[in-house]
Amino acid sequence: MDSQSVLEFGNNVFDDGLVFFLLHVVTILIIAHIVTRLVARAGKNAKRFESSRTTFAYIEKIIKAIVYIVAILSIFSKIKFLDGVGSTLLGATGVITVIVGLAAQETFGNFIAGFFLALYQPFQVGDVVSLPEKNVAGTVTEITFRHTVIKTIENSMIIVPNSIMNTAIIEDRAYGQEIFARYITLAVAYDTDIDLMKKTILEVVAQQKKFIDIRKDEEMNEDLVVIRVDDFLDSGLKVTFPVRAASLKEVLILASDVRIGILDAFKDNGIEIPYQKIEIVGK
Repeated sequence: MDSQSVLEFGNNVFDDGLVFFLLHVVTILIIAHIVTRLVARAGKNAKRFESSRTTFAYIEKIIKAIVYIVAILSIFSKIKFLDGVGSTLLGATGVITVIVGLAAQETFGNFIAGFFLALYQPFQVGDVVSLPEKNVAGTVTEITFRHTVIKTIENSMIIVPNSIMNTAIIEDRAYGQEIFARYITLAVAYDTDIDLMKKTILEVVAQQKKFIDIRKDEEMNEDLVVIRVDDFLDSGLKVTFPVRAASLKEVLILASDVRIGILDAFKDNGIEIPYQKIEIVGK
């Protein structure tokens, strides 16, 4: 078989023969690989900036999808019995368009919703969010074309369609925050010395290394935190006060440490936290 025959082999199936088709496939795949690697590298550099990592992660997925779709269509165009697939997919009309459009309506809606989530960033990957209407709360781990993945405190993954994330009322516990607050609520007996109770709580809070003091210079003569008596309960007084830390994780740990410290300090100072008691009287 001469060189001319080799080059013409497969002409009935592939444009310009099998050899040139294989060269075309290899070239297209190499180009697609290089482009996706460059996009991934650019995305990695962009993700160093906290404010843009979610947007670039979504754009990176879109670009990669487009690159591979174009590569596949380009390869199909060199196969004679598939050379119309690209134009058919892009230019289908009539009944087929309506059927595909209706079937893909929800998926396309999620795609557009995901695009706007990535563009306007009401929340980002890593934020702790809550959807009260859906009774869902957790950390955003990924935003895909179709859905947003939320990791709950129980370590389970919740898949929420982007269309819901785009329209639901969302509480973002990390949106633009530098200081995180947690309110601690407890009860003390009605005969408690209020001044001693406040002094004890303030001493416990002041001992916490993670606690952030937000008082201004002119407010340094005021209490470290505002301790309020919020209500009269059946068994005692309801007391509320805030603690603050640099992150959501730290403020949760801080709140726990303060509660433990208060238990010990109240015992030392004879301050009672009322609780239900059952008294059994024998005959």
